[in-house]
Order: sequence, then C-alpha cells, then structure tokens
Amino acid sequence: MSLQYVIFELDTLKYAISIDHVNEITESKEITPLPVSSKSIEGVVNLRGKVIPILNLGKIFGTKKNLQQIDSKPFQIMVINTDRSDFGLIIDLAKDVKTIDDVDITPINELMANSKGFITSTINLNDEIIQVVSIENIVEASSINISTEIQIKN
Repeated sequence: MSLQYVIFELDTLKYAISIDHVNEITESKEITPLPVSSKSIEGVVNLRGKVIPILNLGKIFGTKKNLQQIDSKPFQIMVINTDRSDFGLIIDLAKDVKTIDDVDITPINELMANSKGFITSTINLNDEIIQVVSIENIVEASSINISTEIQIKN
C-alpha cells in the first residue's frame, strides 16, 4: 500500500505530513498575535474570512524560532484540517507531494523517539531521511481547543 505525503522543510530538515490532513499551503500572511495563548501559538490569520490559529512548528520541535526571526525571511503556512479544528503550521517551504510505499516507511523505535511523539516514522527517499509528523500529537501538545470556526463579518 502507498500513501501521499506533503514534503516540507523546516530549518535544515525535511518533514512529511499525510496529505489527508493538508487543506492548503499559502504564502506568508500577517499574523495577529494573541495576548493569551500557548507558547507555540503565534496568533491568528484571516484566510478568506475564516480566522485560524497559527502554530510555530519550530517552537514545538524545540528549535525556538520566534516570530521576528520568521518574519525576516519568507515562510509558508500549511493549513491543517483535523476533526477538532483547522489550524496553520509555519513552515519554511513546501517541496513536493510524494506517493510513498509502505516499504519505504520505518516506524520510530523507542531509542529514537522524542518524548512528545511528534515524529512517528521516517521515510527513506533517494537516500534522504524525511521525518513523518504526527498531527494528532502536535494538536495535543499545542492545546488547540478551538472547536468551531470563527467567521469574520464584513
């Protein structure tokens, strides 16, 4: 069996997210900070009349990029759809959509696993290691509790 993944870069590493979770990828937008939010939530953006929270994946992974560092260079927002909510992830660059065979996916063993379980497996693609991100664990770690979409009234 094979699955499709969106391959993207963050810092110098490559990651993958199942295309089933990816709604769209958009160029950087103005992020409105929220005064009271978790450390990984940078703020919200207005995406065609829908306000969605924006997560800083670098902070979640511990690379601790702050918004000022991100604003100084181009970035993209990968809009993620889950059963609980829609949200955006700040990424450096979406590279490609690849169909990956099961034989090319290796589960993370206990010695390689990080404590939060953000990375569930790796993909060996042309002798390059790509880390597969668990959206469910990102949601849990970020405390996204937005259960309904906020509509902006014009």
